[in-house]
Amino acid sequence: MIRLSVLGFAIFALVCEACSAQELTLEQAIQMALQANNAYKNAALQSAELDDKRASIKTQLLPSARVIGLGAQPLAPFNFSIAKGVLGMDSGLGMIPEQDVDLHTPAHPIGLVFVGVTQPLSGIPTIRKELKLLDIDKQLAAEQLRRERQTLIRDVRQVYYGIETLEASLRAARESVKLFQEVERITAQYVEKRQVLDIDFLEAQLHLAKATADVLDLDNQRHSLEEKLNFELGRDIHMEFSVSAACEVAVPELLDEPKEAEQRALTERPEVHQANLRWQQAQLQTHLTAASYNPTIAAEFIGTEIANVNAFLPRQVGVAGLSLSWEPFTWGRRRHDVAVARMEAERAANAEQDVKSQVAMDAVEQWRRLKLASARLNVADLSRKLAAESLRVAQKQYSVEFALLKTVLEAQSKLEAANADYQKASGELWSARADYERAEGLDR
Repeated sequence: MIRLSVLGFAIFALVCEACSAQELTLEQAIQMALQANNAYKNAALQSAELDDKRASIKTQLLPSARVIGLGAQPLAPFNFSIAKGVLGMDSGLGMIPEQDVDLHTPAHPIGLVFVGVTQPLSGIPTIRKELKLLDIDKQLAAEQLRRERQTLIRDVRQVYYGIETLEASLRAARESVKLFQEVERITAQYVEKRQVLDIDFLEAQLHLAKATADVLDLDNQRHSLEEKLNFELGRDIHMEFSVSAACEVAVPELLDEPKEAEQRALTERPEVHQANLRWQQAQLQTHLTAASYNPTIAAEFIGTEIANVNAFLPRQVGVAGLSLSWEPFTWGRRRHDVAVARMEAERAANAEQDVKSQVAMDAVEQWRRLKLASARLNVADLSRKLAAESLRVAQKQYSVEFALLKTVLEAQSKLEAANADYQKASGELWSARADYERAEGLDR
């Protein structure tokens, strides 16, 4: 039983290890980031927040009610008189009242309740314009969410491509370690036979030590990028995974000319949509400011109830009608406010033009960068192949004593430099592709 338990635990540990280091594709990484990245989720919350704000302002179209209760202590008694005959004449009774009547209400606590109901009339168009402003705010939030999405996808891609590049560099560095180990082994044999000097053996050891240190450095960089990618995915930074092998990257065949990239960016980039929405918002705000010249008209009902007073006094009073509120003299304040709003609209129009120009320049620049990076990668690939073949020939000649150790080490150094140039060019190409896809403004 114990052996079975130990065996089961070992199998479970192996399964867990395999699961923790499972392969993570780029598409999976992007989907995980869009679902779990905290910064992106916070940007998505803004749209829901604007929905509630719009619903709040929409209630202003409906009647508003207010109730005010007051418990009060009169500072003096209520004393008043009803003059003789003030209430009229009666054919049988004569004058009403027959004589002056003095009424007295002591100064004891009383209660007052005021009820008011207001239905806006002239303010309805203004409220509807405020709702349109909020609709524009929601569209701005949606475009900002698109922008955050594209930025997040670009960041995930760049980190993912960086890990792929480092793993390719690690494979090349480990191959260099194997080659230097073989060179060291052969050089040690030559030292024993006194066919080379001790300094040659030390040089071989030095190159092997440097290659081993390079492997450690690349491995550390890879772990740092893996932690960064886990952070972007919103999960434990220490979670282990592997990435798929890098594939060939090229300039999309659809875009034969940079003009196509520019037109697509102007159509799709969220920054362009946001600039246009801000201009619309500024125009609408100008109309709202100009509306402050108009008087405010509303339907009103006001009711009052008084408790604990003389029975002769009316307990309830209610009136209904139209109220008008207007400020005839503002000493030029409204005129200046409208002027400021118009300048804001003009500034928004200028900003829209600037954004379009910047987006167009960025799209063309990223297109050129991607095309140049593809050409440089092709050059680096040919240089790497040439250096690898030169090293193979030099190592073969050294093993049969047809070449000096210095020749092998020089060939190896050239291969290392070629590999470094290739990995750098590969990383630049992946980075250029990620930046270009974001510059297009497409949600992919």
